[in-house]
Amino acid sequence: MISKEKTAINTGYALKGALILSVLLVHSISMINSIRGGTWRTSPVNIFFTSFTMPMFILVSGYYLGNSLSRSSAAKVALRRTISVGSTILCWEIVPTLIRMVFSEHNYDVLSLLRVIISVIVGGRLWYLYCYLFCSLVLLVIVGFTKRFLRESIIAEVIILCVAVVLISICGYIPGFPPFFFPYFVVGYFIYRYSIIDKEWFPNILRVCTIVFILLIPFYTPEISFYVLSPAITSITMLPQAIFRLIIGFAGGGMLYAIVCWFIAGKAAVGLENLGKKSLALYVISMYVQEPIRDFLMRIPPLNNIQLITDFSMIGYGVIFCVILIGVCILIDKLLMHFKPLYKILLS
Repeated sequence: MISKEKTAINTGYALKGALILSVLLVHSISMINSIRGGTWRTSPVNIFFTSFTMPMFILVSGYYLGNSLSRSSAAKVALRRTISVGSTILCWEIVPTLIRMVFSEHNYDVLSLLRVIISVIVGGRLWYLYCYLFCSLVLLVIVGFTKRFLRESIIAEVIILCVAVVLISICGYIPGFPPFFFPYFVVGYFIYRYSIIDKEWFPNILRVCTIVFILLIPFYTPEISFYVLSPAITSITMLPQAIFRLIIGFAGGGMLYAIVCWFIAGKAAVGLENLGKKSLALYVISMYVQEPIRDFLMRIPPLNNIQLITDFSMIGYGVIFCVILIGVCILIDKLLMHFKPLYKILLS
């Protein structure tokens, strides 16, 4: 019989698979929409998924960080995370940016160079990895501090983390999206730390999340998403909108988890689990191949005729694009796996 922890972890992989599939579908529809000059905001499907996919992704990451902390010290986990995530950002973002700068016609001083590198890390294609690393290191510092100086006090850990959530959420000086994502990351850590998934009342929470999401999603607009509205709560006037998007992120994630659990029960989640195990590779590689794929498909009918791309057909084309994108990413991933030392650096 599979243990509860093992079941939760397998369900976690399936959930990551569902999430990366949602992310790639959003990107695919956006690519098709961009052919006719539109943006992700003009697609109802994209609006639906962006309300909870990335928040839930960071929540699941917090859950797995808790799993790592059950086996290693905070210092060791922090070092491994920094090296693995840092090497991925370095190879895929920083090094290519530096090469382009070297061969550009502009002369960069040291300050300008640092600004460009920071902007690439914070707001480049792999911005999510920066958010993940930021949230991980902050949480690991707090956990390591409480274990060493406060005798692993559960109350102290919860209080300090909650205070950190509030302070980071209202700090407008943190670059990028961490102020929006950190609350989700901490909740994911708490879910693992206190075995919330194993509680008898947890299924009721998922039902409530589903109902809340269905009631709130009609009122969700792109203007209040973290992409558009400030990730940090910088004023009292934006507090209602910030709370609303926070709630809908949790509710949508809970609903998706309930759906994934249903698939697990029906033994139909093997594909989702496999996608979940490759979520990093799919995310990273897709960010660099989706535009070339779009440019190639634009030459093929009917995508070479803007008039034939309607709001309805765009979704169908987006699904086809998503299947092609996943296939290309998996193929590149398998090719890179033949060079194991390089693979560990690029996609560890």
